[in-house]
Amino acid sequence: DNTNNITELSNSASDVNGMGGQYSYQFTYDNLYRLTNATGSFDGGNFNYYLGMSYSLNGQIVEKNLMAELSIAGNNYSKQYNNAYNYTAGRNAPQEVVDQFTNNTMYLKWDANGNLAHYGESESGLNRNLCWDEENRLTTVKDGDYMSTYLYDHAGERVWKMTGEVQSMSINGNMHIDQATLDRKTLYTNPYLIVTEAEYTKHYYAESQRIASKLGGGWANALSPEGAADKGGLCAGNHIDALLLLQNQRTLFLQHLAVALFRHNVSQFQQVLPLFLG
Repeated sequence: DNTNNITELSNSASDVNGMGGQYSYQFTYDNLYRLTNATGSFDGGNFNYYLGMSYSLNGQIVEKNLMAELSIAGNNYSKQYNNAYNYTAGRNAPQEVVDQFTNNTMYLKWDANGNLAHYGESESGLNRNLCWDEENRLTTVKDGDYMSTYLYDHAGERVWKMTGEVQSMSINGNMHIDQATLDRKTLYTNPYLIVTEAEYTKHYYAESQRIASKLGGGWANALSPEGAADKGGLCAGNHIDALLLLQNQRTLFLQHLAVALFRHNVSQFQQVLPLFLG
């Protein structure tokens, strides 16, 4: 339109080997250039969708209505919801999102920096807690009986991912403790190498373009100097030094994790120390 909003997308070409196909999408906007309606069809009109959006005077989403016909793996079905967004006075982040078709309610809590700290659903019983560090990087996710934690380097790149089961204990019926066994670990040494218990993946680049990836046999082969020489393992260059440095930082990592969990009041827990190097 005159303000450079996209009002229509269409493709008249047929699919090629089952990929692509004919489609037509239309979009409308309000006077503040916010999307209000979107309609479309795919595969000659066999699959259609409608999206309707409404907003408050200060720009908050008030309602989102979707009806869509889908085909996944040869199975056709429809998806429909009509979500109403509820806010706390003075805040722009929604506290509840209610599907007016099913009455399923999504509960949201946010920290002082605007990061999502809790997400729950009434229908599925999902209860997810999220912790963030002082630089707004995700450090821990506790999803029911499963926990994932992340450690970053000085540049903000993720270095460690550790996951595992959470066991809940009650002491004398008064104190509740979550004991997390974080024994599944992934090391991201750099963009070229990722190591897990089961395998390692080494990526090859031509300038900034990744052109190949190679799989190997886990920590033992990645850390072995012989394996590194024969299979392109972790010991190439200074990677082993970086790994040993990270090993020495294990205690700091666990302390950082405990502080984050305590600060965000996820739960009290006892940490079962994993052996990073297998």
